[in-house]
Amino acid sequence: MCVDNGTILFPCEKVTCTKQHSNNLFITQLFDGFSSGLVKSLTGGYVVTYHPNATDPENLGEPLTVDFTPPFRRVRMIPDLEEVLKVKLPPPSEFGTPGK
Repeated sequence: MCVDNGTILFPCEKVTCTKQHSNNLFITQLFDGFSSGLVKSLTGGYVVTYHPNATDPENLGEPLTVDFTPPFRRVRMIPDLEEVLKVKLPPPSEFGTPGK
């Protein structure tokens, strides 16, 4: 596993981090194209309105709008999770190890 500025790159045996980054970029572009293309094919557009409480027709709640227009916004896994969750995560090298 390679870590670049707090960003975890996908594991890939016997490949340099530069090669892994290149592969990850390809994978993310492939995912962007697949998911946005699927949404456009199913709905005719990239923007979808979602009702979180769709199982309760009497209380649908506020609809959420999800935009699948490519390219998707890139996030840095560790720093952005720490910011949203308001916690400090351990270094990636310690992931999967017993806590203190």
